[in-house]
Order: sequence, then structure tokens, then C-alpha cells
Amino acid sequence: MPQAIKIVSWDMQDLSSSNGKLLLEYARQAIANHLEGQRAPVVPSALKEILLCRGCFVTLKKQNRLRGCIGTFDDKQPLIDNVRQMAVAAATEDFRFPPVLYSEIAQIKIEISILGELRKMNSIQELKIGKHGIIVSKGGYSGTYLPQVATEQGWTAEKFVQHCACQKAGIPLAEVSEAEVFLYEIQKFSD
Repeated sequence: MPQAIKIVSWDMQDLSSSNGKLLLEYARQAIANHLEGQRAPVVPSALKEILLCRGCFVTLKKQNRLRGCIGTFDDKQPLIDNVRQMAVAAATEDFRFPPVLYSEIAQIKIEISILGELRKMNSIQELKIGKHGIIVSKGGYSGTYLPQVATEQGWTAEKFVQHCACQKAGIPLAEVSEAEVFLYEIQKFSD
């Protein structure tokens, strides 16, 4: 996460399911090519038309268990570039897991979360579990959880913020009430 939270404004136009499928295939090929020491795959012509500059997270699961997840809020480069970079990073740079092996690729399920607009939360009632992802920030510390984390864990809105603040951002529990919380929505594709 960046040290400072930058509020950006994106037009959250939904991508078609066919484009989502192409993004998933492209992410898988990017991982395979990287693990084989090859160049990045050629961008499918249909995806070249997607000129969106959006952040994204790529989540990898193996046998329904997390195997890697890395993302970016960077809105300065095209989504396709962020998808490629985050897919490779999720496979090779998530410090919680050993790097994905080429032999595992066929067993890996990929999920791409395309990030929408960030907005500051003024009241906990604004946070809708399963709909909003969050960024919690205080001082130079920040952390994020995608919307599905709260649902998967069965957390309330308050627990969602607390866990993100303490576990992801490293903010002491006693200081969580002083932190800023930002909300965002996603468009998710998974294979």
C-alpha cells in the first residue's frame, strides 16, 4: 500500500464477461510465461481496446485455499498491465507463500478484482459487508481487504475495520477509532 492514500475517481463501467474471461486467460499465461522465463504474453486484440487505467488485485487459490494475493491501486497504467504484473507478483512475491511452481498452474484458480472509486467513509453504517472493500490508514500505515474477506470470515463491519487496521496496517487496537477508512467496490472475475 502507498504511504499516502490518494482518492481517485474512476468510472466503474462494467467489463463484459467475455473480457473478464480473456483477462483471466491472460493472467494465467502471464504467470506461466514468467515461470518458464519467457516474455510476457501478447495482449489479445480484444483486450487492446480496453483502455481503462484501473487498479486490481489478483488472487490465486489452490484447492479452495489462498495461494497468493497481490494488488495495486495504481491508476496510471492500463488495467491489462496491472493484471499482468499483479498475477506474476501473486504467484512469486506474496511473502506468505512459497512461489508457485510451473507444475501447479493447472491447479490454480485465478480471481481478478478490478477496483472502483475510493471514497472516504464517514460512518460505519456506510460500510456494506460483501459490497465494499476497505483501506484503513493512520499515520504512515495503511492496509486493505477486498470485499469478500469480511463475508468469508463472517465479520461485522466493526470487526472488518478492526482486523484490517490491526492485522494489515499494524495500527494498535486502541488507535483504530482515529484511523481513516476508505471504501471501494470491485468487479470480480474468476475461473
